[in-house]
Amino acid sequence: MSFILFSATNNLSVVYKQCDVKTIEVVKNYLQNILAKSNSSLASSHIQVLNQDDVSLTLYYRSLKDADSDCTYVVCFICEGTTLLSPFYHELDKYTDKLGNFLSDPEPILKAWYFNVIEYVLRVVDYFKNDLSPLLYIALSRNNIEILASNRESQIVKDTVLFISCCSLKELMYNTEVVLTPCSDPEDTVMIDFDNKIVNYESNLFCSKWYQRRVR
Repeated sequence: MSFILFSATNNLSVVYKQCDVKTIEVVKNYLQNILAKSNSSLASSHIQVLNQDDVSLTLYYRSLKDADSDCTYVVCFICEGTTLLSPFYHELDKYTDKLGNFLSDPEPILKAWYFNVIEYVLRVVDYFKNDLSPLLYIALSRNNIEILASNRESQIVKDTVLFISCCSLKELMYNTEVVLTPCSDPEDTVMIDFDNKIVNYESNLFCSKWYQRRVR
């Protein structure tokens, strides 16, 4: 995954990039063609497959307005190939929503993108090790989840909440809630104790096989 932040106010000049010059050229030409069309806008987010010369990529793009400077930016996330971004459309929208609060100084949050969006999975896998299978089952189940930790702002707690949210089916099936304080219904609550590294839940065959095949 690579990304580019353009200034739409300044003729799509590059504000920040993490990709090669050829990719910038292909993406910029595509965006310029859209803007050149009458009544065209970059306001809503889109995912588009681009094939130009020897370059094949999938582009997510969306414009954001900085309320402080009244400048408009276009944030672009790019993957090589044609099928890698579509499953993450919702997550990219959420991330660009967050980025909209940092447009006056976007470089720090963009530099931390890989750490925050990708590497949290590796940190959770490394931390829980053999308990990863029940953790995955918890995320997929309908139970409320109570997190116990003396330091609730620690990176691994944040990573675990993000991991559970990523794996959860709550938007499709259940009403799952991750809380940092005791739940009102303890009988329907799963506890994750970070201080003692305890996950008080069992797993199932699917999650166990997933763990064995993907992690070990």
